[in-house]
Amino acid sequence: LQVWAQARAADPLLRQAAALTGAQDASAREARAALLPQWRLQSSELRETGGARWNATTSSISQTLFDLAALRELDASRSLASAQGARLIAAEQSA
Repeated sequence: LQVWAQARAADPLLRQAAALTGAQDASAREARAALLPQWRLQSSELRETGGARWNATTSSISQTLFDLAALRELDASRSLASAQGARLIAAEQSA
């Protein structure tokens, strides 16, 4: 059993399929991020010639209500992630 586990861990096709699955999952998470609220934090320091300083910090949150292109991108990314997951399962079964 240990030899089988070592051989499976060293299989380049299986490792490639696992890496591609991870990359596709990350792509799907990035596509989802476009639909989530976005938070922006900005800080700046203001100085006068006399030496006085002020720090200003602003924060804003925005949310896209409807973005059809982002929804389609999310659907496509999830489909590709599912297909790559199936390829990984096939590679595991053939290894």
